Amino acid sequence: MEQFEYKNYLDNIVLQLREQFVDSSLMVFNFRDEGKSLVSGLFSLYGITVKDYPCQYLGCPLLPLEMVLHFLRLSERWLMLEGQQNFLLMHCEKGGWPVLAFMLAGLLLYMKQYNGEERTLVMVYKQAPKELLQMLTTLNPQPSHLRYLQYICKMDDELEWPIQPIPFTLDCVILREVPNFDGVGGCRPIVRVYGQDFLTVDKRCNVMLPPSKPRKHARRYKQQADNISVKLNVGSCVQGDVVLECLHIDDSLEDERLMFRVMFNTYFIQSHILPLNFENIDVSWDAEQRFTKKFKAEVLFSEFDGESDASTEVASDYDDEVEVGSIDVFFEAVEIFSNLDSQEGQRDAEILSITSTECSPRAELMKTAPFSHFDMEIGLGGSQKNKIDGMVLSLENHSEFDVKELESLFAIAPKTKGGSKSDGASKSLGSKPDKVHLIDLRRANNTEIMLTKIKMPLPDMMSAALALDDSVLDADQLENLIKFCPTKEEMELLKNYTGDKETLGKCEQFFLELMKVPRVESKFRIFAFKIQFQSQIRDVRKNLLTVSSACEELRGSEKLKVIMEKILFLGNKLNQGTPRGQALGFRLDSLLKLTDTRANNSRMTLMHFLCKGLADKSPHLLDFYEEFVNLEAASKLQLKALAEEQQAVVKGLQKVEQELAASESDGPVSEVFRKTLKEFTDASGADVRSLSALYAEVGKSADALAYYFGEDPAKCPFEQVTSTLLNFVGLFRKAHEENIKQIEADKKKAQKEAEKEANQDRTPVKSKDGLVDRSPRSPFK
Repeated sequence: MEQFEYKNYLDNIVLQLREQFVDSSLMVFNFRDEGKSLVSGLFSLYGITVKDYPCQYLGCPLLPLEMVLHFLRLSERWLMLEGQQNFLLMHCEKGGWPVLAFMLAGLLLYMKQYNGEERTLVMVYKQAPKELLQMLTTLNPQPSHLRYLQYICKMDDELEWPIQPIPFTLDCVILREVPNFDGVGGCRPIVRVYGQDFLTVDKRCNVMLPPSKPRKHARRYKQQADNISVKLNVGSCVQGDVVLECLHIDDSLEDERLMFRVMFNTYFIQSHILPLNFENIDVSWDAEQRFTKKFKAEVLFSEFDGESDASTEVASDYDDEVEVGSIDVFFEAVEIFSNLDSQEGQRDAEILSITSTECSPRAELMKTAPFSHFDMEIGLGGSQKNKIDGMVLSLENHSEFDVKELESLFAIAPKTKGGSKSDGASKSLGSKPDKVHLIDLRRANNTEIMLTKIKMPLPDMMSAALALDDSVLDADQLENLIKFCPTKEEMELLKNYTGDKETLGKCEQFFLELMKVPRVESKFRIFAFKIQFQSQIRDVRKNLLTVSSACEELRGSEKLKVIMEKILFLGNKLNQGTPRGQALGFRLDSLLKLTDTRANNSRMTLMHFLCKGLADKSPHLLDFYEEFVNLEAASKLQLKALAEEQQAVVKGLQKVEQELAASESDGPVSEVFRKTLKEFTDASGADVRSLSALYAEVGKSADALAYYFGEDPAKCPFEQVTSTLLNFVGLFRKAHEENIKQIEADKKKAQKEAEKEANQDRTPVKSKDGLVDRSPRSPFK
């Protein structure tokens, strides 16, 4: 679709919505790739807000969970705005349909409009041809889409976002069955992990975390049993949203092919494992030929140790092709290997070196041995003997060593919570008792995260809050404090606790500090209102003055009045002989229909004809729109929203006065609070009364503007008047510019025709006697 056709397409959509839903407002969510957006510029002509979102994250047609939640909450606030009917238009540019479909399904589930993640997603997918999804994505994104829809449905309303993502070490990926990607029933797999590198300073940096092995160590596996497994070590540090890809490398170790992809968030990892099957991995659309329905895999994690660097194990070179043993043998081998005294265990350990080529026996020994580490490579070549470089070493007992002394000297003391000291030292110094946690663990963790951002002792924080000292606490910090005030149930829980309060956790200590102040949440809200009061007054007043100025400019414009008279004249002439041919006026929205009325034999519209006539006879009227300095800004304002903001200020001050009266009985704890608040109420009362008077005056001006154009304010409110006039200005200017271009084009065309005719007149002509006559030909015969 050409750009002008696309603009007309969007114009029709917007006009239809505004005609059908007169009192409604529109917001557009646009999903696009990087680069210049066409939609933002087009919708700005109508004064419509456009929010842009990306259409992929690290190659996967999904968005990070935090961005998804931002979209959901913003949509909910817009659609549920009290006293106003708003509409949400979701649009995608090239390649954005898959992520738009996911976001729409997520919104329907989040707003409780539909139940069932898969049913909702399939319903949205069906709004477009299936071929479109296959054309835009090489892998079927439905499994990852469903996983993130399940995340959305699991989110608790009390969960504070953004949450602190949980860091893990992604240890390995275990394939329970080898897919067929080499044509002979096997594959040569490697793993790549993409995500946020939280070990760097720049948290916005998305990188590819190291693959499990260099390509030269990638091995081929083939199926030889019903149940087989391949373990691929990774060793990458992951946190938050992660994209994991498993690829097949061909024999040349150059070309690669994506076997499957998984996107997940570490916050929802349970028991350090992410189980997968064929139904919940993103695979190619023809993957059934390469995977069986029995395919399963697991992604294994361990706790992230920030003090130790994540390393990647590099295996030695092996034969090109390896047979893989059964999964049952794999786990049996790992279990038996911890007991090296058994001859049968040693035989099974030999199987381990074939079954799991990624699993190091040395690593297993280090986990089970309770002694200091001695860096010695261990082989598994014999039943009771160890082979190193061809030398046979006996494992018989050597009597010259005192084994008990060896164990006592080199045994590792068990770690205690107090550190690495011995038990005797720990007891002599006294160990700290365990903290007592009464509050829900998730809420307690979120509370402690919030407190780390305030960075001051709790008593100092409360003193600053009661003194209403905005140089110590800002609005964002107060907003967090309000969110984490204890509930009635939590306060009862703490009041009924009879143990030593010093042993309580940090969250409980914070709640106890807040409970010392009566109505602490109300006081926090009053403090937040005080901080934002002057900016609220200033913003509302500025917007009201913009509306007032726009009304004065429109009603005082003589040029606009003359243009309206000429439009009425044109309309009556076109309708001559009909009942509408003697109209005394016209509806305001008729201004936008001037572009719909076209001439019989040209592309000219009535708007072009109007501009042409003005340019010929009244050129001084062409710049009428320059008088409307505040029209565009005013068209973006909603009087209902301004009314709500003005009422919020009035009600806020009323709550301040109520809290001031209630604090009289608080005692000394609220003495500074009362004094500071009294000074604030005395100064702010005049500002609120002035703002209320201005709002009443602006409301009358807005109604008068509608009456001025012959409209009923109840049916054609201020927002519709300004939006219509702004659109009319845009269409008028566009038509005038097109007229100028057409005039220039006609001049060039006439000039070329004149030059062509002149050249023909100078063409040499032969006379009868053979001489060339170079004189111009006479136009007469």
